[in-house]
Amino acid sequence: MKHLVLSLTCHGEVIRYLLLKSEAFRERYTCTFVPNYTVIDGTSQIASPEELRHQLPTCDLLVYHPIVGYDFDALLGLLPTGAEALRIPYVTSTIYWPSYDFRHPIWLAPYASTALIPWPCLLLNKMIVTVRDKARIIREYLDLDIPSVMDIEANFAHQMDYLCQAEAGTIFTAASYVRENFRQRRLFHLINHPSIILFVHLTNGLLLHLGLPPLDVTPDDPFQNHQMPVHPSIRRYYQLDWGGAETSAHLFERDVDYEQYVSIYVDEYIKRFQFQPFPIPHKRSRSNRLARAFRALFGRRA
Repeated sequence: MKHLVLSLTCHGEVIRYLLLKSEAFRERYTCTFVPNYTVIDGTSQIASPEELRHQLPTCDLLVYHPIVGYDFDALLGLLPTGAEALRIPYVTSTIYWPSYDFRHPIWLAPYASTALIPWPCLLLNKMIVTVRDKARIIREYLDLDIPSVMDIEANFAHQMDYLCQAEAGTIFTAASYVRENFRQRRLFHLINHPSIILFVHLTNGLLLHLGLPPLDVTPDDPFQNHQMPVHPSIRRYYQLDWGGAETSAHLFERDVDYEQYVSIYVDEYIKRFQFQPFPIPHKRSRSNRLARAFRALFGRRA
């Protein structure tokens, strides 16, 4: 049996889950997921590379996110002769949420090691601060035509550029798959959580590289219990075939429609910040630690 090691973010949990759905893979490989992050007191931090170092001498294939915080030149030198190392892109996107700021998590309604609403919508934040009436905020935000106040095409181009750069020199083709399929199928639940559809595409690329048949089923989606809905004007702009007005989003134990989601956002924002502008987090804040952790992991925002 050969030994495959995944050194990834939480994406690695899903890829391992999918690899083990393949009978052909299970017959030839064992698979170990070594997270490159850890959660301490509810805050994500870079994990020590010690566990990865421990796994590498018996590794036949390493699949890894090339995080800034690890010395991969040194780590790859620990692989045995003949072992292979494959970079895999960290696939994230704000295509569905162009008005959201990935750099500065807002952390509204904390929930376990995450939050119901992890990132801030800059347009909604501004509306909360200036309008100061919940019913009017919700009505005006739902009626807002985001493409008329933001350069949506520039955001789309930036997202495609990010994915192309992330997969450059790898065996994976996330960028073209996203470009061709994001309208027809939901490819992301959150900015940093692809749907099972996109994970299957990535996993099939790996299986084909190994000379194994692709998956012929789409298993349950481990990330579908935590979602951000898409603003009506963005749905219209992209003519999305999924996520219509009648579609609910999953916020762990509850399902909400878009208006309910905005209502939760407004309530939680006011509870935390009153009607003050969302502050750029200071050095010791939880949100800033999260943002620094993402930058340390991947060097730039999605």
